[in-house]
Amino acid sequence: MFIVDKYPIRWRLVNTMPDKDTSSVSNSFSIFIRGVVIGSGGQRIHCSKLLMKQLEIWEESGTLFTNMEPYINSLKYGVAPHGGFEIKLELLLQQLMNIDGWMSCSLFPRGHNRLTP
Repeated sequence: MFIVDKYPIRWRLVNTMPDKDTSSVSNSFSIFIRGVVIGSGGQRIHCSKLLMKQLEIWEESGTLFTNMEPYINSLKYGVAPHGGFEIKLELLLQQLMNIDGWMSCSLFPRGHNRLTP
């Protein structure tokens, strides 16, 4: 198991907080087991001005965002610094039990040929 910290900012979501010392990397991480990402997380941007700056940088490189106004406006009223973390339970179970295929670890697996339980 290993953890990768400080991903390049372009590899993460647009609302991931840049590092305060080096703006080219983000305050985010991923957890790997046997080369598979089983979880990731990071700090989110909580300032509307910074988010607008990030959107401009991304749009200059060709990524267009639509309908971001409600999200940007929600930050204008004040949001405490926050972050998130997710664990991909099926992938964690697959790696811990050494099972071939994550669909065997899911109660209701979805795929191209199976969209309903």
